[in-house]
Amino acid sequence: TSLPEIKIPDHVKTMGSYCFALCTSMKKAEVGTGITTIQRSTFSNCSSLVDMKIGKNVANIAQKTFFACTSLPAITIPQATTAIKDSVFYNCFNLATLVVEDRTKNLVFGSNGHSTSANNINETAYPLFSTCKLDSVYIGGPISYNTTKEYGYSPFYFNPTLRTIVINTDTVPQYLCYECRKLNTATIGDIAVKIGNWAFSSCFTLNELYFGKNLKNIGNEAFSDCTGVTKIVSTSEVPAVCGTRALSDMDEWNCTLYVPANSLEAYQTASQWNEFIFTESIEETYTLTYVVDDEVYATYKIAEGGEITLPETPVREGYIFSGWSEIPEVMPAENVTITGSFINNTFTVTYIIDV
Repeated sequence: TSLPEIKIPDHVKTMGSYCFALCTSMKKAEVGTGITTIQRSTFSNCSSLVDMKIGKNVANIAQKTFFACTSLPAITIPQATTAIKDSVFYNCFNLATLVVEDRTKNLVFGSNGHSTSANNINETAYPLFSTCKLDSVYIGGPISYNTTKEYGYSPFYFNPTLRTIVINTDTVPQYLCYECRKLNTATIGDIAVKIGNWAFSSCFTLNELYFGKNLKNIGNEAFSDCTGVTKIVSTSEVPAVCGTRALSDMDEWNCTLYVPANSLEAYQTASQWNEFIFTESIEETYTLTYVVDDEVYATYKIAEGGEITLPETPVREGYIFSGWSEIPEVMPAENVTITGSFINNTFTVTYIIDV
């Protein structure tokens, strides 16, 4: 109970189940590259754990690995991981950030199981992250999970705190954020081709949606009851084909749809897309970068012809800022880099006594 941290060297091949369970003072743990499976309950009840690094070759994370790691704020799932078993994050009350690294291998999520009442009629599902106060999720590749009711539809079903999600995979699974009633922003990356049925259904607080340039299909009721959406940005030049009630529950009077300039007509005539009253072209922006002594000092996104933004003058003790290189009057249709440097403001005074 006094062990503050542990680092598993790369030559170690296995760790036994429960081997660090109840190390209640452990704040930091790092698993080496030799480990391919983290066994059952390996770090369970490590209630002080705040820094967890999973080895890059870990393929399987067994049941209850991080059970009741109540202080754990964030976790990154490596590319090699293909299975997260049941109850891995059960009672990780402070887990706010989940990152699933960019990948090509499918990652299978478990759940926290389910219970059945005595009369065998009413069932209660416990999705994998049901006890976690998630705030942001990034998913960088294919995932799958049991979508039946008794397993809670998805790992994120009805999560009470999830605010933002970015998913970068070819198919957004069905029920992904079903009834996540705090969700504010959803970004579907350029890899995505399809959004599954009910993927974001009943996300009443969903405000902003970003669709990648390769999106082709939006499933049945993918965004049903998402009545709070005020902004949709779709970068696909061809409007995605919409299933039943995919977008039609949105308030078309209070939502602005932004699409590529050359696709305005296509969206204004496509089924469900044509219900939006306000459709505007996406304003293309370019990057303005200020560099001081080979280090990036500030960056801005500015539309062509836009007013140039000046940062605060850099300050460094003992130096004078030389000023910026030539700055355009307005933003051109290209990225711009402006440079500056510091000049040493310290000089040597030497007194010589003629002896």
